[in-house]
Amino acid sequence: MIVNKLSAHISIVLSFVLMASSAKAGWQETNWGMTVEEVSEVTGAKRKQDEGKRVQDLVSEMSMPYVVDGMTLEANFLFDETGGLAMVQLTGRERDCSKFANTVPEIYGAPETQREVPQIGVSSMWRDLDEKNLVTLLWSGIPAPLVVFCQLSYEPMPVKGSGGL
Repeated sequence: MIVNKLSAHISIVLSFVLMASSAKAGWQETNWGMTVEEVSEVTGAKRKQDEGKRVQDLVSEMSMPYVVDGMTLEANFLFDETGGLAMVQLTGRERDCSKFANTVPEIYGAPETQREVPQIGVSSMWRDLDEKNLVTLLWSGIPAPLVVFCQLSYEPMPVKGSGGL
């Protein structure tokens, strides 16, 4: 019984590590700056019905289901004003959120920053220096019957400007 649980736990961690390590310069087979057509070609993602929905300063244009270790996630692809891929958000279903939120720190270690987000939950952030990605986990952690929400975002790590502050 303990061996089975340990084996399952190792499998989850390895799957996330593989997922994270292939986020080199993007997420999975994508690269930051790819067009909608290029992302569709390498991922099979389809344009969303609600294409053009704004998230921050980005436009959510495509999504696809993403299954890892029995967790069903939705991968949303967000594009900047130039039409280039700028962020990928993986959103988990309620039943997967606890496993999802516990697995991410096992991959990246303790978060560099963690803060309460009023009326939502907790935001944790890591800088993946090897892959040059900023990784953010937003998790409500609120038990049923309230809404449980979990989302992992990958985006390129900001680079220093050449001048100014």
